[in-house]
Amino acid sequence: MMEILAKQQHKQGIRWLMGSGAIAAISVFSLLAYTSMLQRTPSPVKVTTTAIESGSLEQTINESGIVELGDEQTIKAPDDSTVEQVLVTVGELVQAGEEIIRLRNPERETRLQAQLTQIEETMVQLAHDQQKVQAAEQTLETAQRQFQIHTLELEEKQLRLERHQQQVQEKQADLADSQEELENLLELEEKGFISGDQLRSQRRKVRDAEIAVREAQLTVETETLILERQKLEQSNQQQTAIASSTSELQNAQLAVNRIQLQLQRQELELRKIQQELQDTLITTPINGIVLRVNVNNGEGVTRGHELLTLGDPTQEYVRLSLSTLNAAKVRLNQPARITIIGPDSPIYDGQVVALSPQAISVSDSQGSPGGLATVSAVVQLNQSTGTLIPGSQVNVEIILDQRQDVVVVGLEALQRSGKMTFVWVKDEQGFAQKREVTLGLEGLDTVEVLSGLTPGDDVILPTPDLNLEPGTPLETQSS
Repeated sequence: MMEILAKQQHKQGIRWLMGSGAIAAISVFSLLAYTSMLQRTPSPVKVTTTAIESGSLEQTINESGIVELGDEQTIKAPDDSTVEQVLVTVGELVQAGEEIIRLRNPERETRLQAQLTQIEETMVQLAHDQQKVQAAEQTLETAQRQFQIHTLELEEKQLRLERHQQQVQEKQADLADSQEELENLLELEEKGFISGDQLRSQRRKVRDAEIAVREAQLTVETETLILERQKLEQSNQQQTAIASSTSELQNAQLAVNRIQLQLQRQELELRKIQQELQDTLITTPINGIVLRVNVNNGEGVTRGHELLTLGDPTQEYVRLSLSTLNAAKVRLNQPARITIIGPDSPIYDGQVVALSPQAISVSDSQGSPGGLATVSAVVQLNQSTGTLIPGSQVNVEIILDQRQDVVVVGLEALQRSGKMTFVWVKDEQGFAQKREVTLGLEGLDTVEVLSGLTPGDDVILPTPDLNLEPGTPLETQSS
């Protein structure tokens, strides 16, 4: 019995030892498996990347505007009249000075009769003044014949006086030569090169020359006084008569000239009135195109009535109404791109040429002020297109700022954490790395990177379910 119990206890001990060993083995295996699991590399995360490149960047605003032509102007009726004929149609090209509308004004008949009466009166006055001219000419001719005799005598004395004046100049020249020679001898005498006799002789020559000059001058003065006295004596009689006759003739001729000019003006006005009565022609002041015609044949118009509107098709503008927010960003001479609203529109270049300094509130539908305030601006196309329709609406993209050859990144790649802006990049080993960036000019879908990225960097495009940590292995595909 004891042996049986001993055998049973032995078997139970063996089973216990075997169970303990199994448990220990399982524990060791589990520990090894857990350690292996911790050391295993995580599975790569699939991401989409885009390569960073240098490029251009623009900051723009978009507005719609109305096309206008340069030098648009409305021709108005110069007076109350009737439209006889409209000579042009909308869209027609016209040249400066070309007839575009004919007007008639029956009231000018009265002006015509009055003008004819004035011309008749002027012609009577002209004939009377011409008779005065003839009488003055005869009086002047008589006075001139008397004057000619005395004039010849004075001319003879004048010639003699001029000869004596010439002699004064000659003697003054001789005196100057003698004085110059004396100065030369004085220098030689100081050096002991000449005798005192030569010096004294030269001084006598100088004195003689001075005397000759004074005598010649005295002769000239005497003859001048005589001539002037005779001229005065003559002027007291003949010259007074001639001057009076000349003045009368000039006054008479002046009166004739005035009347002739008056007659010419009246005849010109007569022809003008006659032409106006026959056909009052409205001509275009510029080379342009007809934009609007506001009158019809036979229509009566008053002074200032708008007849038609012209514009210069070689100059095209777009008038904008900017919001105050956008207007604060716009400056003169900023470039712009103009497109027709619709698909596949060509792009036309222009620039901002006018910007109002004042905002204007748009009235509401009831006419009450206080609506949205706008600022007027004008963009001029660099070249005329010939296709834009005046009055039509177009889209204008104003380029506020531009950058060339800068590092740019798409806005969808940016992420923010507090005040920090960063992107995820793939490093050379294929792991994700967090990179802080400093941004510059922001465009529509890209932004300038001032620091943090260089051309060639692979930037990860985040998705809503993407959760990255620094060092995360990546499986990438290019965008």
